[in-house]
Amino acid sequence: VVLHGADGILTRHHGHHHGVEEEDGMDAFQSPYRVMEDMDLVDRLCVQEGSIGIPNVNWHGAFQDGKQELIVHFRQCWMDIFDDEDNSALDKLLLVCEFPFTVFRKLSISIPCDGSYCRALVAISLAFSPIWAAVYLMENFDINLWGLEILIMLSIMLFFGLMVLRFAPTGDGTMSTIVAVPIALYGFMVAATWIDAIADKLVALLEFLGLLLRINKAILGLTILAWGNSMAD
Repeated sequence: VVLHGADGILTRHHGHHHGVEEEDGMDAFQSPYRVMEDMDLVDRLCVQEGSIGIPNVNWHGAFQDGKQELIVHFRQCWMDIFDDEDNSALDKLLLVCEFPFTVFRKLSISIPCDGSYCRALVAISLAFSPIWAAVYLMENFDINLWGLEILIMLSIMLFFGLMVLRFAPTGDGTMSTIVAVPIALYGFMVAATWIDAIADKLVALLEFLGLLLRINKAILGLTILAWGNSMAD
């Protein structure tokens, strides 16, 4: 039995099959494996060549594996707080207090890069990022997206999130560059909004402390605020 080639039973023939001309208007022979081949193209598009991780074979497996990946990821983040010997007791206390905000950031910032890759987290962050965008724009620019706009944004990003969950590599796999780069750029823009929001709150807090201590705003800006902005450099 010949499966492939000119006379293979799985080959799409145009106009003839086994040397017999088809009648006008008759559809060409359709391979029953055509859908499987198309899905395989999607898999190869999302997975970097040589990656040790592979996509799930179905949606049920994708959701089950994604759930386990999230549990393992956040459990590891929690354990890192206490297992790091360089963290003092005060550092651990502050990191524990910060942990809920860390979870919120992770659920809105997509990171498809090696070393921080978690397929389920990338999918969820894509799906939930419009919620953070609506909160950020409302708080900082008085732009109200809590209506039809947020529903449209959530629908679009939920679709992309589901595609990542289904077709991206599992475990320690590597996402293909053509897919990872746009997601990383999108995550970078969302991260920039987080930095801007946190910086605004810190500046407002320092200004409040300046009022309590009766420090002139000009002096406050030339000293504490200037030093704080340059500490990262």
